[in-house]
Amino acid sequence: MSAASRLAIGVVGGGQGGSALLDLLLDWPAARVVVVIDSREDAPALTHARALGIPTSAHHFEVFSHSVDLVLEVTGRPEVLNDLLQTRPPGVEIIGAGSLRFFWDLLQDRRESDARMRAILETALDCVITMDHTGKILEFNPAAERTFGYARSEAVGRELGELIVPPSFRDRHRRGLAHYLATGQGPAIGKRIELTAMRADGTEFPVELAVTRIGSDSPPMFTGYIRDLSERRRTEAILAGERQLLEMVAAGIELPKVLATHAWLNQVFVHLLLNAAHAIQDRLGADGGGKGLITVSTQQRGAEVEVRVADTGCGIPEAIRPKIFDPFFTTKPVGRG
Repeated sequence: MSAASRLAIGVVGGGQGGSALLDLLLDWPAARVVVVIDSREDAPALTHARALGIPTSAHHFEVFSHSVDLVLEVTGRPEVLNDLLQTRPPGVEIIGAGSLRFFWDLLQDRRESDARMRAILETALDCVITMDHTGKILEFNPAAERTFGYARSEAVGRELGELIVPPSFRDRHRRGLAHYLATGQGPAIGKRIELTAMRADGTEFPVELAVTRIGSDSPPMFTGYIRDLSERRRTEAILAGERQLLEMVAAGIELPKVLATHAWLNQVFVHLLLNAAHAIQDRLGADGGGKGLITVSTQQRGAEVEVRVADTGCGIPEAIRPKIFDPFFTTKPVGRG
């Protein structure tokens, strides 16, 4: 929100109440304090305002020498309020100390609501990015910082298209925003779509995006909820590769050679032996009576080595054999592997 579009407020009365009110007003994005006035040079609100670079004055009439939309009279002195009411320019609103309680409660409620929203944004696992109608970023939560590699201070105020949209998609992004502003219609609003985003180092990666319009005000603002799909895509690729290999084994097709580390091979053998031990335990029952046998045999064929693992376990029931190559299929209880 630009400074010109924010409500310009003058505060008359610099005591403890004025200082507390100043704190609330500084947290209100829709407002800006343009002057604080008190006849006492050491009034708390004046000291506070000077530290923040806000202009100060000594006489309440001087509030109108500033371009104000609203004057908050905090002194509680009837003569000061009467002077302001009698001399206010057209279009300037005055709220006296007697009516400030309602205004104060509204600001307090807004601050508490903002604190709750900030807590949600800080702990959200998905990226939450808000932009205005020009495409400028207004909010960039910690998940977005981690995912895209920008600090919030670097992102806020920048154009979203320039920051996280790959160059090849930027024109489409900008045309889509312009089309929505002109027609009120957009393919991404209220839907979940998958597309490509870009990190600070220029790398591109897949994301899932859901965009909502905030409120019904014009010009609008938009919040995007973004989830990094990189890990999901990697897992899907691994599962697809494993399924293909298992299907090739089942069909008796010779597998292609692949490079593997000692650690990977060790993990394969550990899982084979654990599965064999579980199968034997399932056959013998929970009491473990009797014995089972796991046989590991090796055979060298030229430059290759074949390893076979066999057990005297329960085997695979015929009814579930068609499912053994399905991703995540298992007959084991949760926590057993």
